[in-house]
Amino acid sequence: MSRIVYLLNGPNLNLLGKRELHLYGHESLADVQQACAAQAAQLKLSLEFRQSNAESALIDWIHEARERAGGLIINPGAYGHTSIALRDALAACACPILEVHISNVYQREAFRHHSYVSAVAAGVIVGCGTQGYLLALQRIGQVVEGYHAARALKLVAAREQVLLPICAGIHGVLYEELPAAEVVRGLMLRPIKPEFD
Repeated sequence: MSRIVYLLNGPNLNLLGKRELHLYGHESLADVQQACAAQAAQLKLSLEFRQSNAESALIDWIHEARERAGGLIINPGAYGHTSIALRDALAACACPILEVHISNVYQREAFRHHSYVSAVAAGVIVGCGTQGYLLALQRIGQVVEGYHAARALKLVAAREQVLLPICAGIHGVLYEELPAAEVVRGLMLRPIKPEFD
C-alpha cells in the first residue's frame, strides 16, 4: 500500500476564510494545506493536496489516486450532494476513502443531509471545522501504517514459518500460544483441536 494520500477539495473551498465565516471559520485553504502537510510529514505520508471547482478535474484526480494512493480524503463540497459521477469515480478506488465536511451538514438545509460520497466512503467526518482534515489524515495514517506492519509481520512469519496471530474462538476454532522460541513478534497462536464439537 502506497504512503501517498490524496486530499481533494471541491467547489468553493478556495474561498475558505473569505466566505460564510460563521460556518467555515477564518482559516484559508493555504492554512489548511500547511497544517495537513505538517501532519502528513509526522505520519510519514506523502500528501497530494488539491482543490478544484470543476467536477471533471476532481474525477481525473480520483482516477489518478486510484493508481497511486494508499488513501484518499475528499471534501466534495456541494458535489457530495449532487454528483453521481464523483461517487462512481470514488467507488472505483480500492484505497480507503474518508469524506470530510467542515460544517455540520446535518444542522443545515435538508438538501445537504444526503451525500452520494458517504455511500462509498469508509468514514465521514463532519462539523469538526478544519480539524476534520487532520483527523482524517490521522485515520488514513493508521490504516496505511497498519497495512505496512501487517505486511512486514507476514513476511517475517513466512520466512520463519510461524503462524500469524488470530483472534481466539473465531469460527469455533481454539488457539494456543506458540512456545517462546517460536514467537517472532507479539502473541503468536496456532489452532488446536477443540475438546468439544
